[in-house]
Amino acid sequence: MSSEIDDQLGLLFLQLAWPLCLVKERACTGIARLLVHPEYRDATLDYLLSWLHTQNLESVAAYGLLVLLRAQALDPATKLPEISAVQSALARPSILSHMLLAEIYADASLILDESLHYSHAVLTGSSVNPFFREYRTNLVPPIYQHYATVIEENEGIAFMTHWAHEWEIIVGQLAIGLTHKSLDYWMTKRHGGEHRALSDSKLSEVYRSAYLRALAWAIETGSLDEGSGCYLAAVACPVDLELWRLSPVTRPLWWPTGREVKSDLDIAMDAIWQQAEVLWEDQQHADSRLAQATGFVCEDKSVYDLEIFGMFQRCNGPEVPDLAELVEWYNEAGNHAVVSCPDRLRCRGELRGSRIEELAGRFKDWEVLPAAQHATSAGNATRWQTWRGHRLLWMPLPYLSVEHALFGFESDAIVTRSRETELGRWYDWTDGLSDTEVWPLPSRSGEVLFIPSNLIEKFESESGSSFCWVCRLRVFYRGYEHEEYKEFSDCKAFGTSHVIRP
Repeated sequence: MSSEIDDQLGLLFLQLAWPLCLVKERACTGIARLLVHPEYRDATLDYLLSWLHTQNLESVAAYGLLVLLRAQALDPATKLPEISAVQSALARPSILSHMLLAEIYADASLILDESLHYSHAVLTGSSVNPFFREYRTNLVPPIYQHYATVIEENEGIAFMTHWAHEWEIIVGQLAIGLTHKSLDYWMTKRHGGEHRALSDSKLSEVYRSAYLRALAWAIETGSLDEGSGCYLAAVACPVDLELWRLSPVTRPLWWPTGREVKSDLDIAMDAIWQQAEVLWEDQQHADSRLAQATGFVCEDKSVYDLEIFGMFQRCNGPEVPDLAELVEWYNEAGNHAVVSCPDRLRCRGELRGSRIEELAGRFKDWEVLPAAQHATSAGNATRWQTWRGHRLLWMPLPYLSVEHALFGFESDAIVTRSRETELGRWYDWTDGLSDTEVWPLPSRSGEVLFIPSNLIEKFESESGSSFCWVCRLRVFYRGYEHEEYKEFSDCKAFGTSHVIRP
């Protein structure tokens, strides 16, 4: 039996270093489930500590610590190993591992200096390897390059050169061949063709690990303070620890489907709009109102994706605005929530208020105010949960309450509340999500934000406005399989008022 368990663990840990990010997350969760199982706990823990000792890349070693965090989330009562045992097994400590250990062992006194590992100083006049320079924004997200540039400009140090230096040392130690073939296989997107979902090659982990070492060098030499170093290191964590607690649900039964969709495009769109109208009518009697949502509808000969944007509207005259323009305004970068997350690894913190005058817009004879904002700056990247990269996290507007607002995971949702008053509840769903995608089609997923009806009605009364939906149905179509997909959109509004306010 022991040999059989070791074989199964070997396969799971092999997947933990697999290029496909979704596979890594599933493997991490699978190992964590074994770690909380009384029968398999000891064997799994022994294997995990042994695995940590053999890792030669800082970013991959951190995945082993994520297993412990995942186990802790699955069963808070599970007994984890002593922190000293984990630290002894960790062959490649880093700033990221320091941060993760602080999450796992909240009561432990950790010293960052013990995790600051890097190579010897770069010689004056060292040049950057051409391969490193060419692929530093392909094999890892461009945010790494952005942060490196910010460090150089703000601190006046050759951070990019040291990053490249650490990268070259790792490449030499691991005898990695410098080729773009892995990039082509795992990451190339061909219009209209299937491709792998978000992936990390071995070279991606080399870039990431070298970046962590360069941060350690910058802190150790006094060029960067610890707080800034931890902030910048968090980008190497593949999953937001707060959002990770939120498991996506199955597709809601009330979300429009393709059950009435036929091959004819016009009939299909009309059927979807009819379902959206029924959904709007049903919402008028609910305790919480759908304030924002986006999601996959169906796939026939074409692919359909629906977006719902709740807003407060006042009518001042007969001219009706272009709804497509309203949707673009709602989605633009300016409509993002101002949040403060003290823990860089977690999408949890304070939702800060904005003046209504700064948020409102005027389009023809309509004055409009969004009911939600996307939290673009909340939490960390979601590399291991790719659908959350396609669908944004949305939050209620803080003007719905004059009190201080906080947000975080609570009762299977990301909940925003002011003291005891719930302001909004966001969660997401998946529907047949797989390891492959077709670009530029939307992911088979969705997300929704609900706001209590009494808050909406109170604001309507105080502002003399009407709560409404402006919706966009996106359609992706092509004539033949070898052709590229084309896209067009149709917009409709529900609940808008045409009564001119005094």
